[in-house]
Amino acid sequence: MTFDSALDHPGRLLAAWNLTPWQGTRTLALFALDDERARPLAHTTAPVGQEEAVAAPLRVRGLPIGAYDDACDFVWLAERGGVTVWSPDWRVLEASGDTITLVDGRSLARSELGAIHAYASDDYVERGVRAELRSGEQVTLVRDVSAAAAADPTYGRNELLYETGWAGAIARAVAAWAGVPYENLI
Repeated sequence: MTFDSALDHPGRLLAAWNLTPWQGTRTLALFALDDERARPLAHTTAPVGQEEAVAAPLRVRGLPIGAYDDACDFVWLAERGGVTVWSPDWRVLEASGDTITLVDGRSLARSELGAIHAYASDDYVERGVRAELRSGEQVTLVRDVSAAAAADPTYGRNELLYETGWAGAIARAVAAWAGVPYENLI
């Protein structure tokens, strides 16, 4: 399916820029937001620096512009009123109004949040976004597990940093929504 034909897909759509440019271009993907999940439909590329010119006609059509990272399955939309994160299977997180709702249905009040962290486990296998509540409790908001980090004995810090840009981007967006500090613990 071409990008232009995918724009006619019925239902809610989200256009999202890949975080990482490659050879002077950035990829813009179009996702169908069906059944609270993000399903990729098509993609196109644009020269770095031309992103706004490519996105402007999509905004005129009413399409929100989010982000994704090839290093994970998450797609997210950070708007003034909140942040939503989807995977191909479900909505992972929704922060809107004064509440953040997690994939397991747990809700947290914005006033409970003390800080938001991007994190990775000591073995680099688990990575994601965690909230530090004012009570001191740590709550995982978005989590990914790397099979490469688990299986490859040569997997190191450089690979970890390359593969976790999404965690920092999502954590910064949630922290901005919540009005709390962001800290990169990766």
